[in-house]
Amino acid sequence: MPGPRRSFFACSAGGGTASATVFVAGGHDEEKNALRSAMAYDAEADEWAPLPDMAVERDECRGAFLNGGFHVVGGYPTDRQGQFCKSAETFDVATWRWGAVEEDRLEDATCPMTCVDDGDGGEGRLYFVRSGHVVVEECGKWKEVAEVPEDAAVSTQLMTWQGKLLLVGSGSDGGGRVAYLLEVASDVDDGKKSKLTWHRMEVPEEYSGHVHAACCLEI
Repeated sequence: MPGPRRSFFACSAGGGTASATVFVAGGHDEEKNALRSAMAYDAEADEWAPLPDMAVERDECRGAFLNGGFHVVGGYPTDRQGQFCKSAETFDVATWRWGAVEEDRLEDATCPMTCVDDGDGGEGRLYFVRSGHVVVEECGKWKEVAEVPEDAAVSTQLMTWQGKLLLVGSGSDGGGRVAYLLEVASDVDDGKKSKLTWHRMEVPEEYSGHVHAACCLEI
């Protein structure tokens, strides 16, 4: 990746015609300065291209690709280290420009690391773990999908694929990790929410340590 060397940045692969493009934005450089810069990687051409800068610096932000846009959620600027914002910015792939800052995209000023999109073939939904619940963004509002199991409520990681949510977490700091699977598909409206049930998965001991990040890779 071209410089500056960045950490804790937003990253997501595009869907549809942009499925071979990986978008990167924000994070911080080696001096811990939060970044506004962004870039795109064309996997087929093996080339990086710069994108216009975001409106604000965003360290520890989260990336998602929804409805033809690269969404960069949350984060914080250099002068407010660790003070997460509720805003987001979206890069429109069709126009190749950033939209206006959405000031209250998140309901709480919190770390957005569990924000995940529903992937290629999904319905353009954004999921998030908030206050012990998995929630989904629909029509600009956040709705509860399911309560996070007690033994997975600490250091939680969330990922989606093929209409499912995979949640990995622990019951306490330093505890072993457990994993749960939730079939969501299109059944996240209030009328069907009560039918959603977590299914615990067996985690081999050698894979039960701390999880820093999770993603889905389809080959």
